[in-house]
Amino acid sequence: MRADWVAGWRGIRRLAFAERARRILAELHLARAEAVSLSSAPEGLIRIDAPSPFGRRHLGPAIAEFLRANPGLDVQLRLIDSFTDLEGEHLGEVDIVVRIGPLPDRRLVATPLASMTRIVCASPDYLRRHGIPRSPLELEEHHGLDWDSLAPPYAWRFEVDGRLQLCKPRRMRETSNNAETLLFSALAGLGIAHLPTWLIGEHLLRGELLPLFCENGLPPAEPSSIYALRLEREASPRTRLLLGFLKQRFGFPPPWDQALQAGLDAARQ
Repeated sequence: MRADWVAGWRGIRRLAFAERARRILAELHLARAEAVSLSSAPEGLIRIDAPSPFGRRHLGPAIAEFLRANPGLDVQLRLIDSFTDLEGEHLGEVDIVVRIGPLPDRRLVATPLASMTRIVCASPDYLRRHGIPRSPLELEEHHGLDWDSLAPPYAWRFEVDGRLQLCKPRRMRETSNNAETLLFSALAGLGIAHLPTWLIGEHLLRGELLPLFCENGLPPAEPSSIYALRLEREASPRTRLLLGFLKQRFGFPPPWDQALQAGLDAARQ
């Protein structure tokens, strides 16, 4: 009888030991899976080229937030002033090139990051001295600030009488290939400019520039947008992570357009 009891007790202990062993193995597998997950988090360097004005205003703060959330990643952000830097072999030296406007090369893989909207604007001082144009057709009577021969395809184009028309000032006080240069001259009251909202949004909200032809809200976004470009190759996990972050951070509509629309709505009330 005692032998049967001892045998039964030993059996119970073996079952308990086996159960403990199974739990320990399960915990080991879980710990190993967590370690693999941590070790597989993207690490390394992401190389980015971007236009200087957009980089200073929007991309730089976004990259700082991205790096705080991803301590295993590093970013090399190079701000450029000329789109000629985006040609040829240089694209093989970076992971992402941020480009605004029409795509330069259909061989590139483009990820849209944000919509692109332009507003006609001028300083309060200029409008006091020269009057406020009520229609794009009246722009030819005003002084303007314009792009040089590399003008964006949608600059100074407005829907008038149901069709898209080119309406611009007859006299251009200044032309430039740099958006910030035109912004500075607009703030100085030299003329009317047609500039992107990502560049002038804060100045509009502060009243340093006044929007024209926005009685019904922001004008429609352009067919082209703000893109992240890369060569036709599989993006690395770290690059995919950054692209997903930027798409969520900017978007359609981007935060600067949301703030402008809210400001326009408040002004109409």
